[in-house]
Amino acid sequence: MSARNSWEQSLHDRMISQLKAYLISKSKGQKVDVKTNPASSNENPVVKGIDTFYPDAIVYDSDTNTVSEIYEVETESTVNENSVAQWRLYSAGRNKFFLVVPRSKLEETKKLVSKNDIKIDGYYYY
Repeated sequence: MSARNSWEQSLHDRMISQLKAYLISKSKGQKVDVKTNPASSNENPVVKGIDTFYPDAIVYDSDTNTVSEIYEVETESTVNENSVAQWRLYSAGRNKFFLVVPRSKLEETKKLVSKNDIKIDGYYYY
């Protein structure tokens, strides 16, 4: 994954905060818990097999405490081939996987996902 400058990191973290609020509001009474990892905080891990990773937003089913959705927020400088391995890892398994990208990078993101045969459940853009 590419490094972000301080402005992009601030934008990234604001988008994670707004995404969390949106995910909570759209749950409409379903029992979910949304955890986030802004600024590479690495406070809320997800374990798959022997891998531990820290997506930007994780939606858990509160009844079963299982991961149902994973969201990764990208910025202008992080929509590139360097992010593909991370996307592939996040998309593996039963959880749904969504990418949140700048509007200007949506088409490029879709091409990278298609070219690299990554399973994705949707895109959000800002």
